[in-house]
Amino acid sequence: MKIFIKDININYEVSGVGAPLIFLHGWGLNLGEFDNVADQINEDFKVYQIDLPGFGKSETKEALSVEAYADILYELISSLEKVPPVILGHSFGGRVGIMYASKYPVDKLILV
Repeated sequence: MKIFIKDININYEVSGVGAPLIFLHGWGLNLGEFDNVADQINEDFKVYQIDLPGFGKSETKEALSVEAYADILYELISSLEKVPPVILGHSFGGRVGIMYASKYPVDKLILV
């Protein structure tokens, strides 16, 4: 699926039912990093796997700061969900998750 946020096409996948859980991949990777985990937990969570801007099938027009990634993520999540999500971030995704959690509400932040 694609969504247009801040002049950027963002690619994401969604599966499952329940509370929102957002997977944020590491640098140089893509949303497929968490496929095996998503398959195991999508009976308990509505799982969002996101290609961060500039990775996978998401585009970017310029270099972004970690804060810009967090702001884009906030707009994406706000357009899809009405409750604070659980965010699970690996490596660079963890950095984005920390910035996100410092600015916006989260249910939980998990760093891997």
